Amino acid sequence: TDGTGLSAEYYKGKSFSGEPVLKRTDPQLWFKSGQASRRAPSWDAGPCEGIKAGEPFSVRWTGRGVAPFTEDFWFHVNNTFIAGGHIQNQTWKDGAGFVRVWLNGILIIDRSEGAPDGGLFEAGPFRLEAGKSYGLKVEYSSAGVPKPEFSLSWASNTKEWERIPKAYLHLEQGPALPAVKLAS
Repeated sequence: TDGTGLSAEYYKGKSFSGEPVLKRTDPQLWFKSGQASRRAPSWDAGPCEGIKAGEPFSVRWTGRGVAPFTEDFWFHVNNTFIAGGHIQNQTWKDGAGFVRVWLNGILIIDRSEGAPDGGLFEAGPFRLEAGKSYGLKVEYSSAGVPKPEFSLSWASNTKEWERIPKAYLHLEQGPALPAVKLAS
């Protein structure tokens, strides 16, 4: 399948308020510190034009994820920053930022202030059907911490953890969404 990536709206500040500074399509949700690669842009200079490194920002991605095959899937976020040469996980407890992930409108990952136990990095299993597309919304917020990194990954019983490839990410369009539920 040929994916497009997800629609992205970048905002100054942590709260998604006002008009976005930039709207674009991000081919994959994988952003890192240090040298950019073909697949992972660097956020060292800032996440986008109009937002500098070290400034608080938020980004909302929306679209659809298409299941490559029928199986139970788990989702995982990597939400870190590098301070003093050490990688640290961002949580609402340190005020560094937050991340939330919805699948078909159901909040499946909540790493924000007030989330139980500080929130989970991982959710699942969810039974996805081959070729069906599922609504995906991801909200990420950074308080302006040094060198933020973020990625969204998935795995199944037969597929190792991987950052969700562009091939399975699509802009918002298509038929009604299939039901999604926790696999038993």
